Amino acid sequence: MARRPIESWAAFTSLTATAYAAAADSASFLAIANSLLAASYLALAALATAVNCFKVKFALLNLAAAHLLISFSQLQLSLLLQFEQELA
Repeated sequence: MARRPIESWAAFTSLTATAYAAAADSASFLAIANSLLAASYLALAALATAVNCFKVKFALLNLAAAHLLISFSQLQLSLLLQFEQELA
């Protein structure tokens, strides 16, 4: 059974963000990966709005918000680690 375009795009963006996260050595790269994933969820939410899939839209917006919070936390961790290294 063929996948719908929205499912294919979600799978692609998820794999892309996972690859960025796997290759990352620091929290800042993980934050970038989560920001990219959040942006892709926001784009999918806009697409879901265009085709009147409001339940999907709200689920994607929740995922985007979660990844933005994770990204913010990882940036804070990155800054804290840099500060600790400068003090040492």
